Amino acid sequence: MLRETFDPERHLTAAQLDRWVVELTLTGSVLDLRTDDTLDPLGLDDQVSTGRSPAVWATAQALGDLVWHGYAARGRPAPAIVYRSRTTPQHNANVTLFAHSVAEVLSVRRLRDLPGLLEAAVTADGFTLDL
Repeated sequence: MLRETFDPERHLTAAQLDRWVVELTLTGSVLDLRTDDTLDPLGLDDQVSTGRSPAVWATAQALGDLVWHGYAARGRPAPAIVYRSRTTPQHNANVTLFAHSVAEVLSVRRLRDLPGLLEAAVTADGFTLDL
């Protein structure tokens, strides 16, 4: 999970350990951009999830705007958009939430209060920490 935010540095400062980690469960509808079944009809590929170029970011922003306005025009709340995690797709997903996206908060904790996550970051992903 931490690689998505702190890659490629893989170093956490003492100040970064005070960041909040929020665990959510999406309970409403989602537009899932992790499969070819969804990407192909939209004329997109996996770059929408993994690309770092300004053109890819602009496309992802335009897609979010289209989803928001398309659903709003029908008087319906926009679904959350789920993207594949660039660095750890087997464990995580990235989610775009809109004002009316429906999600349940499972936990809210400071990064420093998650010793298991920090241990995994150091031992499995090669992170270093300032404690």
